[in-house]
Amino acid sequence: MCKSFPRMSTPTQRSFFRRFRSRLLAGYALLLIASWIFTAVTPPPPSGFSIRTTDSGLLDFLLLIAPMALRETEEWLSRHAEKAILISRFVPGTRLPAYVAAGILGVPIKRFTAWFVFAGAVWTPLFVSLSVLLSGQALGWIDRYHHTAPALLIGGVLLYVLINHILLPSFNWRGRRKLLGKGRRLTRPEYWPAALFYVPIYVYLIGRCFRRGNRFLDFTACNPCIPGSGIVEESKSAILDQIREREAIADYVVLSPTQSLDDRIEVIDHFLQSQGGTFPLVIKPDAGQRGSQVLIADDRDHVLAALRANPEEPWIVQRYIPGKEFGVFYIRDPEQEAGVIFGLTRKAFPELRGDGIRSIEELILADSRTVCQYRMFIQSLGERIYEIPDEGTSITLTQIGNHARGTQFFEGRDLITPELESAIDRIAKSLPGFYFGRFDLRVPSEEDLKAGKNLKLIELNGLTSESTNLYDLRYHYREMVWILLTQWQWACHIGRVNRHRGQSVYPLSKILRDYDYFRKKHSANF
Repeated sequence: MCKSFPRMSTPTQRSFFRRFRSRLLAGYALLLIASWIFTAVTPPPPSGFSIRTTDSGLLDFLLLIAPMALRETEEWLSRHAEKAILISRFVPGTRLPAYVAAGILGVPIKRFTAWFVFAGAVWTPLFVSLSVLLSGQALGWIDRYHHTAPALLIGGVLLYVLINHILLPSFNWRGRRKLLGKGRRLTRPEYWPAALFYVPIYVYLIGRCFRRGNRFLDFTACNPCIPGSGIVEESKSAILDQIREREAIADYVVLSPTQSLDDRIEVIDHFLQSQGGTFPLVIKPDAGQRGSQVLIADDRDHVLAALRANPEEPWIVQRYIPGKEFGVFYIRDPEQEAGVIFGLTRKAFPELRGDGIRSIEELILADSRTVCQYRMFIQSLGERIYEIPDEGTSITLTQIGNHARGTQFFEGRDLITPELESAIDRIAKSLPGFYFGRFDLRVPSEEDLKAGKNLKLIELNGLTSESTNLYDLRYHYREMVWILLTQWQWACHIGRVNRHRGQSVYPLSKILRDYDYFRKKHSANF
C-alpha cells in the first residue's frame, strides 16, 4: 500500500504556496479584465436580437451554432446568468465559453463582475485547500484504484448524461416538458426511426430471393409508368402529366431549373392569374421526399424566397385546395380487372388555442402531442414562436399533410365505400401502367370522399410511399410492421407479374446512383 506524503510545512513550501496563490489571483485578474474588454466592445443586442437577424450569418458560422439555439441561449442566460457564472467555476471547460457568451449576449458588466468576484472568492480558497489536503492522498488513491479506471470512466460518462440531459433540464418547466416530449417519442412507435420498421422488410426481400422464379428487384417493376416504379427521385409532375382524368388533379405548373428567376416569376404570375390571382399557392420540389421543403406561400415573397434558396431545383407551383386531406393507398393486381383501397388515412393538422398569456412556443410545449415534435416546430415556425396569440385565437402549426411535419394520422378504413373505390380505380386506370401507390387527396368533406365526389389529387406517390394509416397512435410496432410488410409483398407480386409480361426491373446501378444523388441533395439542403 502506498503511504500518504506528509503535509508541506517548511518555510520553502509555504513560500511556494504564497507565490502560487498570488499568480493564481493575478491570472483571475487578467481574465476578468479580458472579460470586461470583451463585454465592453461587444454591443449588447437590442430587442430584436441583432446577432440572430444579421443577413451575413458570419457570427453564426464562427460560433458553429444554429440561430435558434443562439436565441435560446440568450434567453436562458438573461434569466440565469448568476448560475452560469457560478457553475462555470466548478465545471472544467465551461469557464471561457461562459464568459465569451456573457460578452456576446450582453450581460451587464456590473452583474457579471459581482458574480465573477463572488465565484472566485468561493472557488479559489476551496481549490487551494483541497490541493494541499489531498495532494499526498491522491497518489495513493491512484495506485490503489487504477484498475477500476474503465468502470469509473463509464460511470462518469453516465453520470454526466444523467446530470446534463435529465437532472438539470428537470429544474424548470421548459426542460421538464422537453424531457416529456423525448420520453413520448421513445415510447410511441409512430416517432421511431424508419430503419426499425424497414429491417423486417429487407429480411423479407432477401429471403424471397431463395424461392424459384423470384428476383430481388421485382418490386421495381410494379409501376411501369414510373422510372423504378417510384423508388427514389421520381418526378411528381411527370407522374401527374400522364393522368388522363385532368379534372381530378389540382392545377399546377412546373418551374424548370434552366429558366432564369425572371422567367420563373413570369410563369408564376401567369399561373396565378389563371387561378383568379389569389394566394395561397403550394410550392414544392418536383422530386421531394417526406414533405421536405413543401411550402404554402401566402404571397410572392414566400415563393421568391424558396426559389432563391434552391435555384437549381425544379419546382412545382400548385393551386392550394382547401378542405380535408386524406391518403388513399391503392393496389391493383395486373391479373385482376379492378383495384382495391389497401389503406385510408385521415389527416389532422395540429392546432393550438391562444390564451393571451403564453407564447406559441409555450403552447407547443404545453400540448400533449406537439411537445413530441417541439424541435421540428421551432425550426419551421421561426420568429412566430415568440408571438403571444390573443385569447381564443386558433393557431394552425402546419398545413402540410406529412407526419414528419407534425400532421397526425388516423385510421380511416370506415370511410371506404364502393363509390370511393370506383372513383379511385377510375383515376388510377387513367394512368396506364400504374398499379401500386398512394393518392394524396383534398376533399371538401368526408361525405364527399365516401361518395367519390369532388376529389382533388394533389400528389401521387409510387413504390416507396406508405399506407400512412400505420402511423395511427393505436397501432403497435408489430401491427405497423405487418402493414408495411403486406404492402411490400403486394409490390413484389405485382412486379413479378409485370416482369413475366415483359417489363424489365430497374437496374441496381441506377437505384444506387439515384439514391446517392438524393442523399447529397438532401444533405446540402438541410
